Amino acid sequence: MNEKENIQAFGEVFTPENLFDYLFNDIDLSNKNATYFEPSFGDGRLLVHLKDILLQGFEEKHIINNMLYGVEIQSELYDYTVRSVNPNNFKHNFYNMSAVDHFDIFNPLYDMRGEIDKQFGNPPYNKNILIKNEVEPYFWNPAGYTTKLAYLCFVALADMMLKKDTGNLKYVMPVSFTNNQNTQFFREFLKSKFQINSMRILNPTAFDDIMIRTCIFDANKVDVREHKDFDLIRNWNGIDYETTSNYDAYNTIPLYLGNVGKSAFKKLANYENPIKNFKGWNGGDSYAKESSKDETVYKYKYLNSVHKKTGPVFFSTAYPDKVKAKKNNKKNNVGDYDRFSYKKIMINEVVFNSLETTQHINYIFNDDLGKFGLSPKNTCIIVEDDMSDMDIINLLKSKECQFLLSTVKDYNHNDAFAIRILPKNLEELKKTLTSTEVQFINQRFKDLSTVVYKSSQYNY
Repeated sequence: MNEKENIQAFGEVFTPENLFDYLFNDIDLSNKNATYFEPSFGDGRLLVHLKDILLQGFEEKHIINNMLYGVEIQSELYDYTVRSVNPNNFKHNFYNMSAVDHFDIFNPLYDMRGEIDKQFGNPPYNKNILIKNEVEPYFWNPAGYTTKLAYLCFVALADMMLKKDTGNLKYVMPVSFTNNQNTQFFREFLKSKFQINSMRILNPTAFDDIMIRTCIFDANKVDVREHKDFDLIRNWNGIDYETTSNYDAYNTIPLYLGNVGKSAFKKLANYENPIKNFKGWNGGDSYAKESSKDETVYKYKYLNSVHKKTGPVFFSTAYPDKVKAKKNNKKNNVGDYDRFSYKKIMINEVVFNSLETTQHINYIFNDDLGKFGLSPKNTCIIVEDDMSDMDIINLLKSKECQFLLSTVKDYNHNDAFAIRILPKNLEELKKTLTSTEVQFINQRFKDLSTVVYKSSQYNY
C-alpha cells in the first residue's frame, strides 16, 4: 500500500521533523515517574525523538519499562517501531491494537486510566476509518455527528487517560474543530474537560498532499468553570500572527490575525445579527443517487461548480432535492428550490488556500430566475427575505466582510455559522476602526464591490 492509499485507509500522515519541538518543548527531565502516551504512533518517529530527549536524564531501561506507552493498529508499523524504540528488547508498554476500542479489564490500557502525564501525537483525521460498534462509546459520542472525525475520538481518549489537573495533551490535528458546525458538540465536551493553553495554526504546506489545515493543539485536563484566554499563533499567508483567543458567545473559537486583527474583528463582527442561516450542500460532495455529470440525463439540472477557464459545470439528478446515500437519508439543495421561504446564496468559502487570498468571494452568480446566487465551491447559505440576495452578495464582496470570514474560517469545509457575524450596518461600524486597523484590512483584502456578474449569461 502506497502513502496516499495509507492516508485514505488509515488516516496515516506522518509528522514532519520541523514540528517535533512544538510537541516536546516542555519535557521535564527531573521527573523519573512521568508517563508519556502516544495512541497512534505510526512509524514511531515521535517516540524515538522523545526517547532521545529522555535519555538526557534517565537510563534507557527505565524509559522503556516505565515512561513510554504507545499503541499502533497496523502490525507492520508496530513491529518497525518496537525495533526502533526498543532495540535492546526491554520489557515495554507498546501494543498492537486500536487505542479507541472498547475499554474493559482485558484492555492493556485499562489500568492506566487517569495515570498519564502527557498524551501526544498526530492522530488520524479521517472520518471513515472508525466503525461505531468498534469504538468505545465515551470516545464516539462527543462529536455528535453521524460520520465521526477520528481525531475527536482521540481527544476524548486523552480525557480518560490523563491525570486530572496536571495531565497535558499535545496533538497535531485539524483546526476545523474551532468553528465547524459539525463539531459543536465536541466543543462542548472540550470546554468541560480541558483548558486550552495554546494553538499554533500551521502553514498550509506543513504536510505534503494534505488539504486539511492543521494546528498544534496544547491543553490541560482540568475541571473548568471559567476559561482563560490562550495563546494563538496563526500562520496566514506565510506570516505568523500572535495574539490570544477564547470561546465566543456561540461556543466557537475565533482565529484572530494578531492583536490588530483581533481588535478590528471585535469592532466589526455583529454577533447580534438577526440573519438566520442553514447549512446545505450542493454538488459532487453530496454522494447523490441517480445523478450524472451529463446535464441531459436526468430531469433536474444543477450547477456543480465553475471552472476558471471553461465556465459553469452542470450535472443532473433525478430528484428535485438531491438525495444523499441511503445510509444517512439526507436531502440537499438542487434545482428550483425554495426552502421554508428562504432564498439561497452560494458563497466560495475556500479558494484553494484556506481563505488565504485577497478575494474571499471569487465568483457569485444568480440563476436565470434570479432566485439565488452560486459560486464554484459547494457551500449553501440560506438567508432571511428581509435582506435581498444582492444585499448579501454586496456585503460579502466588501473587504471588511472577507476579513471577518477569514477570521472565523481557516479550513476546507463549508459552514453556514460564519455568516451570522456579518453586520448589516457595516458602514457605521467601519467608522469605529482606528487608522492602523483600516490599514491592516486594506493591505490584506481586496474590495470586490465593483465586480458585477450577470446571471443568465454567466459572465465573469
